[in-house]
Amino acid sequence: MGKFLKKYSLLLIFGVFLVSLTIVDMCMISREYSDLENRKLTQRPAFSLSEFFDNEFTPEYEEYINDQFAFRDTWISMKSVAEAALGKQENNGIIYGSQGQMFERFDSYDQEQYEKNLQNLLTFIQTYADDFHTSAMIVPNAYAIYPEKLPLGVKMVDQLPLLEDIEQRVTQAGGTAVNLYDRFTEGKEQYLYYRTDHHWTTQGAYIAYEELMKSLGMQPVAYEDVPLKSADGFLGTYYSKSKSVFAQADTLDYQDIQADLSYQDETGQQRNYDNIYNPSSLEGRDKYGGFLYGNNGLTVIRGDGLGDAQNKKERILVVKDSYANAMVPYLLYNYKEVVVVDLRYFGLSPRVSEYLQENAFDDVLVLYNLQNFCVDFDFGKIIL
Repeated sequence: MGKFLKKYSLLLIFGVFLVSLTIVDMCMISREYSDLENRKLTQRPAFSLSEFFDNEFTPEYEEYINDQFAFRDTWISMKSVAEAALGKQENNGIIYGSQGQMFERFDSYDQEQYEKNLQNLLTFIQTYADDFHTSAMIVPNAYAIYPEKLPLGVKMVDQLPLLEDIEQRVTQAGGTAVNLYDRFTEGKEQYLYYRTDHHWTTQGAYIAYEELMKSLGMQPVAYEDVPLKSADGFLGTYYSKSKSVFAQADTLDYQDIQADLSYQDETGQQRNYDNIYNPSSLEGRDKYGGFLYGNNGLTVIRGDGLGDAQNKKERILVVKDSYANAMVPYLLYNYKEVVVVDLRYFGLSPRVSEYLQENAFDDVLVLYNLQNFCVDFDFGKIIL
């Protein structure tokens, strides 16, 4: 027995480790959210024989196991430290660029899904051409503006041809495509994108707002006329995914303005606030989630005391991903009411078409970052 233990000690230790980890994993309660990764975690799928034999259950269960693996956060941190020691330039899909800038790997995309989303956007513009004017703002991601910060040899999707394709076809459909690529490239020395997060900064969002107002023939509020507050120590989604030991924390600026905000939460309960920021998020880890109380299906905001009431339009609808959250506050200086729809959380009752029949808008803005626009499976709701 002693010889056996000595000969196979490493194998036995490894076996005991796996069995112990499996037991712990089975006993642990599934987590709904990961603060480290800043995202919701996959929950245990319901078993059915039909899904099992159709090979639908197994991939879902594997995703559940990957998300709920015991001590997942610790393993992510250990992996990051080990790979940093080996000089690796990437971890968990996050590329380490120069000057502390991080990028998400985007070396391919689903061309069919991109085409579907663009066609749905064009259909939306043409369908409602007599009801309101639609502007499309598809935002280049950070690496497209700062390619020189990518590690040597890293190949990413060339975003400029896609942005030009969208601009040309949106214009032909009768909409307005707001070009940010040129303006961002010219002003790239500014703090346009967070180093550790996938979003643009409030300064980047303001420049986008300024370009939108220019395209609509409206006067933007001056950047210096909107008081700003700052939240230091912001470590965003890229840090959460990579857990880089070299991460340089960002500073998140947000507009110090008061406005009435309401939305319906996941339980169907109406939430009403007299400000547009969630203070607990701004003070916690998910600071960007403080804008507009995060991403909700339908959010309505009124800023009656902001800007010149006589020069304001009545209402604008913003169909968006989370990039818009930092820009929406500026729109309150030009519109009496801003309605925000996030199709990822917008249900099928009422449908978008039904909501538009019941509510009139002066303008509509469709705002997505390009990487998300290429892959978003919920965008089709815009024409339902």
